[in-house]
Amino acid sequence: MTLSAKTSRRITVDGDVYRWQVISNIRSDTVTTLYAHIDSPEHGQTLKATFLGAFTVFPSFVADVVRTARKRGWDPRQSGTFHFKGG
Repeated sequence: MTLSAKTSRRITVDGDVYRWQVISNIRSDTVTTLYAHIDSPEHGQTLKATFLGAFTVFPSFVADVVRTARKRGWDPRQSGTFHFKGG
């Protein structure tokens, strides 16, 4: 999944630049999904992080999710999608 430059934001985490976007369930405030990938022509593996509830997502939260996903095995330079379920 490639994130559009118009609808996503950039963030630098530990020297790597990522694009990220948040999508909330429109019908109910039960799920918030964060998508992120490394900002390069190859894009690599997309992080799909799902959380229960609707809440405001700040860049510091995104950085924490990226770091935690990397520790749990997400390699943004590989292909495919990495699924991460938050609390």
